[in-house]
Amino acid sequence: MIYLSWVFAVHAALPSSGPLSLIAMQESGNASTQLAASLVAVTRSHVIHFLAYLFTSICVLTSFLGVGLIVSDFLEDGTKITKKTSKGLCINAGLTFALPMLVAMFYPKAFMVALSYAGICCVILLALFPMLMAYMMRRKNITIKTYKVGGGNGLLGIAFFAASVALVLSIVFL
Repeated sequence: MIYLSWVFAVHAALPSSGPLSLIAMQESGNASTQLAASLVAVTRSHVIHFLAYLFTSICVLTSFLGVGLIVSDFLEDGTKITKKTSKGLCINAGLTFALPMLVAMFYPKAFMVALSYAGICCVILLALFPMLMAYMMRRKNITIKTYKVGGGNGLLGIAFFAASVALVLSIVFL
């Protein structure tokens, strides 16, 4: 609810076109800083600037920490370098945090590009694959007695079509 309130507030406060618009921010290299500056310019309130800065900082920090933990465990599993020794911990931390930091420093738009590709992967993994699995289970008459999604194959087809449209649009506007 807080996130939806934030989205509605930002879209209501900022113009749809021009130098202070969300489109102009997306095309710039530093969208979060420009968002806070645009909100201050439109609302003329430094409290809004602080709240925008706080909100974007918390969003970036929590996503960074979550992804950092995932990448750290992934690297430990993949490279067999254990984090139980100080040398292994330093190597793992360097690969987990220093390498992405260098990429972000020398290519600031990398994060937005990575989010675009991640969106495509999410549509495939979180929408298309589960629908295909449900369809295949129904086709092979494999039933799970504890739960069944209602709507039948018709609703599954509509959801598959919507996810396919989202996938195509994600690729087209990449």
